Amino acid sequence: MHDAEYPPALRKQAECYFQLGRSLDALKVYSRLVELEPENAEYLVQRARTYDSLDFYEDALRDAERVLQLDPGNIDARQLRQGLTMRRQGFGMEDDIYGAFS
Repeated sequence: MHDAEYPPALRKQAECYFQLGRSLDALKVYSRLVELEPENAEYLVQRARTYDSLDFYEDALRDAERVLQLDPGNIDARQLRQGLTMRRQGFGMEDDIYGAFS
């Protein structure tokens, strides 16, 4: 692994992008981190939060669920899943949100 793919550096880069409101750039970096370390719950939670900030609810929920498979006691993933579920119910979203616009 060369320096450009050193996970702590990538994590910092993703955090900076997210703080700057560059969520799509942050998502790309978090996705790369998940590719490098697919069992890393922290990276999955951060990617789920980034998906959530982009209103990609299904992707966010998928990552939160994956974290809970890896670490059933993960508070961040539990809270994120609960928030996503509540918002989804509150907005009356269908399983396939795109179907609502067809």
